[in-house]
Amino acid sequence: MKRIFFLSIALLISFSGAFANNGSGYNIRVKLDNYPQNQLVLGFYYGDKTYVKDTVDLGADGYFTFTADTLLPCGVYLLVTKPDNNFIQFMLPADAQRFTISTDMKDMVNKMKFKGSDDNDRFYDYLRFLGKMRPEADTLRAQLNRLKSNVADSIRISDKLADIDKQVKKLQADIIGKNPGSMTAKVIKAAMEPEPPQFTGDEKEIGLKRYYWYKAHFFDNIDIADPCMLHGPVLHSKIDQYISKVTPQHPDSINISIDYVLSKMNNSNENFKYYLIHFLNQYAKSNIVGMDACYVHIVNTYYANNKAPWTKKEDLEKIIDNAKRLEPILIGKDHPADFCARPQTRNSDETYQW
Repeated sequence: MKRIFFLSIALLISFSGAFANNGSGYNIRVKLDNYPQNQLVLGFYYGDKTYVKDTVDLGADGYFTFTADTLLPCGVYLLVTKPDNNFIQFMLPADAQRFTISTDMKDMVNKMKFKGSDDNDRFYDYLRFLGKMRPEADTLRAQLNRLKSNVADSIRISDKLADIDKQVKKLQADIIGKNPGSMTAKVIKAAMEPEPPQFTGDEKEIGLKRYYWYKAHFFDNIDIADPCMLHGPVLHSKIDQYISKVTPQHPDSINISIDYVLSKMNNSNENFKYYLIHFLNQYAKSNIVGMDACYVHIVNTYYANNKAPWTKKEDLEKIIDNAKRLEPILIGKDHPADFCARPQTRNSDETYQW
């Protein structure tokens, strides 16, 4: 097998970089009723994973206090409870990182209160509304499945479900319209699918038009260059869906989509860096025949063109040399005469940490 050099993302989030924002610092005080433990964990999203930022003990005042003189990157953060690792999500805007959270762990969402964070008040008002609508919608869906043969009842129940959906969409539009720059609005909007127009033609034509429209407008509701979204639960799944599901799984098509995603991140060095390394790793580790072409494309387009300046010289040389060795033996290329004699080993433990 091929020996492909790839980079480790884990240390991309070293606190000296990702958490070195200047400012008055953060101070998040948390009071949890009916929580018997004396420790609480502060976690954060980064790409497709979650990490621990801090662990604190219960203070004499009855609060868990997370504080530092520097600001945290904006995003969606987690309060992780011991010992079961359940978590409470909350919004952390870039400019409002000093507030108090209180709730009862027996009824966490409904009892949630914030002091000093309008963004989180909006977020939990939204969650409470969804919590109110969900049981009714679930009941109606169950009734619909039982009454499929009864046309009149099916129409009646479908109309009720459509009314609930309309109420949810109205609330979403209100939050986004009134608070467009808030973390809550960003997260809600990012999870919404773009709604295509009506297309004309035969069934095949309409299907193709809908697909091409959907692919072209896939990121309409999310700014993938926004570093706040990198520290949230939505961005990575959207990008993964675009690359692995929406894009035809052929190297040429995948390469075009990778370039498109990275081009939209030109104004966000952190997002660009994260996803360039992510794509390099993804196709370095791929066992799917032909995907070496994606690895070679990424190296030739970015690493060999000084677009990964964070990479150490010796590691950059290994990556570029590896792509040069792979390129002549890609599917569709004329294989060199010594191809069969060339060692084809792969060491998946070789990583670059920085």
